[in-house]
Amino acid sequence: MAQAAFHAELLDLPETLVGGRVLLRPYRPGDGAALFAAIDGHRAELGKWLGWLDQHQTPDDSEAYVRRLHAKWQERSALILAIWSRDGKDYLGGTGFHAFDWTVPSFELGYFLRPDAQGHGYASEAVRLVVDFGFKSLAARRIWASCDAQNVRSVRVLERCGFAREGTLKNERRNLQGGLRDTLLFGLTTPP
Repeated sequence: MAQAAFHAELLDLPETLVGGRVLLRPYRPGDGAALFAAIDGHRAELGKWLGWLDQHQTPDDSEAYVRRLHAKWQERSALILAIWSRDGKDYLGGTGFHAFDWTVPSFELGYFLRPDAQGHGYASEAVRLVVDFGFKSLAARRIWASCDAQNVRSVRVLERCGFAREGTLKNERRNLQGGLRDTLLFGLTTPP
């Protein structure tokens, strides 16, 4: 018997996820200026870990990017959320899911914070919110993440949020400085 077609676009998803100190919501038109300011003011620090910064050379680049993310949210092909202070005034970073496998369902988690927002627990709070969203709203059976083994802050966030280290890929790729990088794999298969 043929299985009914799955239409991710028909999923009713919350428009905001609210924590004690952060608010997560899909990017929308007009958010490009905040994203660009966060990137442009911290290129040296963020450039150690994020390979996509070069795609944001002007505010218009970032505005085009957030509009693409907005469209992808609508079609459910990427579920990326902006991280704001709970009052919605300060842009802190981004998080969300990409690399879906709806047949499991399994989702790859990504996140970043402006360097001046790091070290305050915002990343852990945002990751917990988005993981809860994945298990409850998307019926995830697996959420996974990877990071450079040298990215200690990212490793700590994943461990604090209950992810298990599943493996190390030795010399898996070149890091952004051209050296060989070990990549750590983390997974979560049950809600924390």
